[in-house]
Amino acid sequence: MDLTLSPEQTDLGDAVARMLTTASDPWAGLAEMGLLGLDLAEEDGGAGGSFADVLVVARTLGRAGARTPYVEGVVGSHLVPGTAGRLVVLAHDEPGGRWHPGAGVRAEPGADGTTWHLSGTKEPVPHGAAADHLVVSATGPEGLALFLVDPSAVAIHAYASHDRSPVARVELEHTPATLLAAPKHADDLLTAAGVRAVTAYGAEALGAMEEALDRTVGHLRTRHQFGVPLASFQALTHRAADAYVALELARSTVLYGAACLTEGVLDPAVASRIKVQTGRAGRLIGQEAIQLHGGIGITDEHGIGYFTARLEVIEHLWGDTGFHLQRLAAGLGDHGAVELLR
Repeated sequence: MDLTLSPEQTDLGDAVARMLTTASDPWAGLAEMGLLGLDLAEEDGGAGGSFADVLVVARTLGRAGARTPYVEGVVGSHLVPGTAGRLVVLAHDEPGGRWHPGAGVRAEPGADGTTWHLSGTKEPVPHGAAADHLVVSATGPEGLALFLVDPSAVAIHAYASHDRSPVARVELEHTPATLLAAPKHADDLLTAAGVRAVTAYGAEALGAMEEALDRTVGHLRTRHQFGVPLASFQALTHRAADAYVALELARSTVLYGAACLTEGVLDPAVASRIKVQTGRAGRLIGQEAIQLHGGIGITDEHGIGYFTARLEVIEHLWGDTGFHLQRLAAGLGDHGAVELLR
């Protein structure tokens, strides 16, 4: 399994970075570059790339602090084939559901046998107000299923998360919907969606951590106290070194997850490891970035606070660190014990 990026992928990241410095609308810029549906097959309207390409784009977006629905589009394009270029958003989370959603929205079959009606609330839905199509998880007579919903048929209340990225509350009241996936198939699709989302968000978090640490190290080298650079104080450089070690652990985990997806391996355990490593590293790097910047680090005028807020939001998407640690711990019994002493 190759965890290194090719020269073409490095050039792709550079091209996206250049676009972000000039484009007024990063989402439109990604569309013009043909990067929507990047990992979809060409016969499905995609670019025929790999998930490693998705990693490069998401990481670059995270490093630039760009607020785009790129990850949501990656997930949605696999749920509804043939929609490359249009934003499909999965509305799965529910208020109070704590990463076990589905029961809060009910699905009832219509009299014609083809149309369904959904009632309930989905929140938060990242970039829900920008969606061309909504895929809604709901519980019907046979269990949790997925439904395709027209955004114009629901009440969407848009607001900003604490990192100022757009999210929405989607309210459904006997809303007409089309069955996309019955319970068994829906479970498989949601599992795959979770693996892709966690890996892509992990790549975005990786970019945000890289930028936060680079800015922090730059601050330590240029800011002077007592007539010398802050970087000359051993205690501060040790804290920066600890953050760098955490970053590299997260990088290895994210690269491994992207390589697995590139080879067609959809493993929830790999996604959980990504969540745990990026969650821990993101919190450490974000907090250290603010602390090492001093008082300016907690102001809205300085950009370092955004990266910390974004890392916090990403940690709570598709389950936080504690949730995924519990998931990994639950699987420990699947392995046999090794007898070291006889």
